[in-house]
Amino acid sequence: SERCLSTCGTFDETNAKNWPDSPYDQFCKDGSTECKNQFSPTFWSRMRLTGINTKVLTGGAYKDADSWTLDHSFPPAGDGISTPLWLKSITRTAKAGDAADLPMLPVTFAGEQRPNRVDALGDGLAPFVRLRMYQVTTETGGTIGVTYSQPDCTATTLPKPDATNTTRCYPVKWAWEGDTSKVDWFNSYVVTQIVEGDNLASTPDKVTSYSYLGGAAWEKSTDEFTKADDRVYSLARGYELVQTRTGAASDPKTLSETRYFRGIDGKDVKDSAGVAVTDRPEFAGMPRETATYDGDDTGKLISAASSTPWRSALVAKRTRSGLPDLVSYKTGTEKQSTRTTVSGGTRTTETVRHYDDYGMVDWESQLGDTAKTGDEQCTTTGYARNTASWILGKVSRVETVAVPCGTAASRPADVVADSRTYYDNGAIDTVPGPGLVTKTEKINAKGDGYDPDSSVPSTCGPANNQLCYDLYGRQLVAADPYGKVTTTAYTPATGEVPTATLVTNPKGHTASSELDPVRSQPTKTTDANGKVTTTAYDALGRVTKVWLPNRPAATYPDAPSRVFDYTIRNDGPSVITSKSLTHDYKYSVSYSIQDGLLRERQTQTQSPDLSGRLLTETFYDTRGLAWRSSGTYYADGAPEPQLVTGQETGYPASTDTVYDGAGRTTAVISKKYGVETKRATTLYTGDTTTVIPPQGGTATTTVVDGLGRTVETKQYTDSARTASQSTLYTYNKLGQLAQVTDPGNANWTYTYDVRGQQVESNDPDKGTTKTAYDAGGRVTDVTDARGVTLHSEYDELGRPVALKQGATTLSANIYDTVAKGQLAKSIRYVDGNAFESEVTAYNDLYQPLTSKTTIPATTDTGALAGTYNWTNTYNITGQLLTTKQPAMGDLPAETVGSTYKSVSGLLNTMGAGSSRLVSAVTYDHYGRTSRQELGAIGQRIYRSTEYDEHTGATTRSYTDRDVAPQRIEDTRYTTDPAGNLTSIATAYGQDTARTTDTQCVNMDALRRITEAWTNKGETCAAAPSTTVIGGEDPYWTTYTYDAVGNRKTETKHKT
Repeated sequence: SERCLSTCGTFDETNAKNWPDSPYDQFCKDGSTECKNQFSPTFWSRMRLTGINTKVLTGGAYKDADSWTLDHSFPPAGDGISTPLWLKSITRTAKAGDAADLPMLPVTFAGEQRPNRVDALGDGLAPFVRLRMYQVTTETGGTIGVTYSQPDCTATTLPKPDATNTTRCYPVKWAWEGDTSKVDWFNSYVVTQIVEGDNLASTPDKVTSYSYLGGAAWEKSTDEFTKADDRVYSLARGYELVQTRTGAASDPKTLSETRYFRGIDGKDVKDSAGVAVTDRPEFAGMPRETATYDGDDTGKLISAASSTPWRSALVAKRTRSGLPDLVSYKTGTEKQSTRTTVSGGTRTTETVRHYDDYGMVDWESQLGDTAKTGDEQCTTTGYARNTASWILGKVSRVETVAVPCGTAASRPADVVADSRTYYDNGAIDTVPGPGLVTKTEKINAKGDGYDPDSSVPSTCGPANNQLCYDLYGRQLVAADPYGKVTTTAYTPATGEVPTATLVTNPKGHTASSELDPVRSQPTKTTDANGKVTTTAYDALGRVTKVWLPNRPAATYPDAPSRVFDYTIRNDGPSVITSKSLTHDYKYSVSYSIQDGLLRERQTQTQSPDLSGRLLTETFYDTRGLAWRSSGTYYADGAPEPQLVTGQETGYPASTDTVYDGAGRTTAVISKKYGVETKRATTLYTGDTTTVIPPQGGTATTTVVDGLGRTVETKQYTDSARTASQSTLYTYNKLGQLAQVTDPGNANWTYTYDVRGQQVESNDPDKGTTKTAYDAGGRVTDVTDARGVTLHSEYDELGRPVALKQGATTLSANIYDTVAKGQLAKSIRYVDGNAFESEVTAYNDLYQPLTSKTTIPATTDTGALAGTYNWTNTYNITGQLLTTKQPAMGDLPAETVGSTYKSVSGLLNTMGAGSSRLVSAVTYDHYGRTSRQELGAIGQRIYRSTEYDEHTGATTRSYTDRDVAPQRIEDTRYTTDPAGNLTSIATAYGQDTARTTDTQCVNMDALRRITEAWTNKGETCAAAPSTTVIGGEDPYWTTYTYDAVGNRKTETKHKT
């Protein structure tokens, strides 16, 4: 559109004012043979971008996908002169699919006035004020606020116009027409803070702040359009060090630093350890080091990663008169060193790379922990190239060996991995065609050759009228390591975006998908058995409805299996509504309520007992971290798409997470109605992580090496963490786990083949186990310490079909005879006799409708021999309705049926014929069973359960009956803060016949029972003694253990 907003008219002298920022005096009319009084090029446009439309070619025509409308204004810049064009908003309208067009809310932009020029009072020149992006308001009501630095100079405090300038001001030499050139000064600005505001869901702003240290750098312009005398130090080279902090004062801030190369030729750039690397112009903007700290304190370094850049030999050069040559180099990173603060000092790991003449890495040496040896590896990369076609980056071989680069490797002993890739049916390291992969290989288990990994079958090609790839490079035919072929077909094959795909597996089973061509999303998928899943989308491509195979869309167009709705707002939280079809043809509804930054803030679902709703809440701090979660809690009223607030002190269970200055979890605190009940603490040292659980748990420390591998796990044997026992982990030079040593010094050892597959394990209890694999990596044989070998066989799809011992088949599986892709029969052989479990019919959700079990007639099976048939029915959600069971022994055939409660689908009753096994079930708000009624009227048993509202643990269960005495038993449970069961107190009978049995346990720091006893009454003493032992069947037993947890002694005390 024209760069005007109202009645524009013709762009001429009369109407030029309608184009506020288009300089008519610089306009050359079409057809003009000369532009009088215009002596230099100017760069501007009469036009503005007002819309973007995207379309997809399908069905012979272009179909709309999305459009964006750009709205503009000409606000005053603030200097009384300029009114430049400003982007006011962007509005997206989604148009994909068959759904109605969906216009989104606009994304709006607010500007802040900033002077570009360092203005001097009375100099007669404008300050060139322009708007800078100050705030973005998103479609969902969130805001992104931008704070800029203040001007660094005034007309009276100007730096020198040379390389010593470290301010954000820079010089420009210019002149009015006919005047002499002079140096003028201009401002530049940096972002100092980004504030991401939720604004809608009571969440604090996320704050990110930036500091720029070391002063700005400027270099002399090398602009070829500017006269040599007018070139000044106006080329920005940025800052050497930038600090990034997240969080506001209310939270511990995180701090990271990045040191940069600025392209200042010959200048030393040091990392935080003082190691210098020489800067080059080609390195501008590359990081020298990134460092992370524990909090806003540069004295608490966690880790720092330093980079040394690489520059190739000169690639190209153009000589320029009066200016440095214009040169070109390839660049990369040739060394990376990471320093990590660990207990007792600093650990350094290092990686070195080498580049070939094309600027691609041809070897990389991972040196591991530089203070140690034995953890180094070298990865070499070979390329297949067709220089005539400029195909240069096709990787042909990647090999990793367990020695540093430059050291001779012993093959295959040192080989960690080795793979090769072939292109266009050519030889290795060649690309005779467009560079399409036709075969991949991996080194074989012995290391003396290669096994196929994948390939394009030799049968495909023009001679057989079968394409391996189509003209878009999509692979149409692929073979697995065993030569089994899978094909893929697209419709249409060329010219347009596909509307359908058809995949045929090695068994000939087909799966098809119909696609919405605009977003390439599946609208209808049909499996090998013709089972159809249909999906509908809105114009944005979000799922709105799903029809599962048992609910055909044509039959139930208005009653799909799942329904989703999206409410995007900028005046309140956005909501995703999910509806699931229930067994009684209603819908259960849940809401995901999101804040202005589209983080989930709250969920609401209907409580299973239909009396109210269940909610969860998540709260975020100023770093954007989730610091509080409510746990699921109950509230009155039906679920609604509105945020419920003010409940924080009413949570029966909530979890607060405390983070350190690096954003790592240091404490997880459980609270009940806002009061702390327990906490787990985590400590970090860089190479160790210690987790201190609530009382009753086992404190552990995990120690890692320089490669992040666990080398030791300590379990503390006392609450003060002064004594511990360790499990040690040892790795071989290839980086594979070689040995595990338990606290009792028993060893588990592991051996691997060249492909890294575990071929032998030695267990101190069960001895040696050996494992063999086929060329594709499937387990074929497992031999235990007795010398017994079990052999596995597979079908074309990799499914296990037989397990054999020698020539004897032990078990077998049969697939596809009832439904393609599904198990039809499992057979277990005992002394040659087949015990069979078979599914004879599946429903649309692949649940068994009819099945049978066949037990052979043998001397052991006796009267059990025969065939037993089951028949099942299900409701629409897949819950079991009835099971027709066969007669077994003296038991007659019967049909067991179940009913379910409305909406929730929780079990209501269960019975067989006129006999009620379960007469009724009552549930609490959370769907937990609170009461079961079992048996017939007048003879019913009632089982009731109570739960701790904070932990959800069972605290009491009791059983009653219709006949007297009604109370049968009443059991209460107690646990420690870690969840260990500490007592079970059971009362039998009632009134004068009531007796008690209270069982108590004490545990050690490793959660092993050390004392078990029965206590008098219904509570436990802190420790057992002869004075507290009691109950109907009293006992007092003490246990001790060896280092690995085996019971060493059991002492039964006199009671």
